[in-house]
Amino acid sequence: MSVQSDLLQIEYSTFGGAAFTISLQESVLTYEWFQDGLYASADRHIQITPDSFALQKFWAQIRMIGVWRWREAYEGHALDGEHWLIRLSHEGKQVHTQLVNAYPPKGSQYPSEAFKRFLKAVGELLGDKEFVNYWYHNERGGVDG
Repeated sequence: MSVQSDLLQIEYSTFGGAAFTISLQESVLTYEWFQDGLYASADRHIQITPDSFALQKFWAQIRMIGVWRWREAYEGHALDGEHWLIRLSHEGKQVHTQLVNAYPPKGSQYPSEAFKRFLKAVGELLGDKEFVNYWYHNERGGVDG
């Protein structure tokens, strides 16, 4: 019997602007920030190895937020703007979702409280207060459901 490893992959990009990737591979968490888009050289590169408590806390938050119930795709009306690709797998559960100017769980135009809590959990796992402050505390538009 083989044991599946946890999967955490997030890609974020904006039309003609900044981007980032986050991935967990063999217990190493990598965060790369690209000021000029995903195909430029990374302006910021962080690698950390979260301890087991941090990982357990993260996966518990994912469950409480309801991420495992997110749909495969959320699409808004505009083609340019924000694009997210989120892939998670843990203990037999998985979610692969793509967001284009719409946010789970309802497909709202603005980041929902659940989506902001997801980003806060990611930032806390990274140990990056700047990430948490930008994505969780910064009111980017409005907040919906």
